[in-house]
Amino acid sequence: DFAAHKNFLISKCSKKYIFLMDADEFLSLEQYENIRKFINTHKNTDMFALHRTNLLTDITPDDCDILEVFSPYRNRVINKNTVQVVVNCYQMRIWKNKIGIHYVNKVHEVQTGFRNSQNVPENIASIMHIKSCARQKAQADFYKQFN
Repeated sequence: DFAAHKNFLISKCSKKYIFLMDADEFLSLEQYENIRKFINTHKNTDMFALHRTNLLTDITPDDCDILEVFSPYRNRVINKNTVQVVVNCYQMRIWKNKIGIHYVNKVHEVQTGFRNSQNVPENIASIMHIKSCARQKAQADFYKQFN
């Protein structure tokens, strides 16, 4: 129950804003500063969505099937074993604390309880999500259990 876990974590937060990132994601220090400046110019916004791009690593010749899934998106080959997949994906990651925002759904959880939201433009910040092809396949198989 991912929503229950995240709601528990939210209950422990004490600062003005909550910023949620997964352990396999990162932003540069410059992007953090850009986000801070953007939020400070949009004080009436409750929730901010950040762009997210995927970095698929450890690609082997046998991984054509997983790469085919991402073929409709902008792809940038980093090297023969790594591809950056840029989808038009914005995820709600930053929000004002203590206004009733919480998660629902056990799997593929989403936030509810906010009045308004805004995308932080991709050129200001984009979360980089790193995942090996093997992990991507295992995760897809895991999620099939819930559909």
